[in-house]
Amino acid sequence: MSRELLINPELMARLLKDFIADEVKKVGFSKAVIGLSGGIDPTTAAYLAVNSLGPEVDGIQGESEDHHLSASTSDSIPLYATDRGKGFWRVNVQA
Repeated sequence: MSRELLINPELMARLLKDFIADEVKKVGFSKAVIGLSGGIDPTTAAYLAVNSLGPEVDGIQGESEDHHLSASTSDSIPLYATDRGKGFWRVNVQA
């Protein structure tokens, strides 16, 4: 037996946007830096942060010899910022 998941996406998006903005302000910040690995979780977090804080979000991706992203993943990471985000950097994190 399958059960249908009932969710209001517009309401959830508004709640998450408000939550992020409130939590960032609560700790005294107005900007955010999001670490991006190319996975769905950090990409979703970056998308939500940009929608909540606008251009006050920067993205950073660490690369090392042991951690390489596929070309399609690596190329798509900065796309979250093209609409409203502010910056994106790739940083070599060799130990």
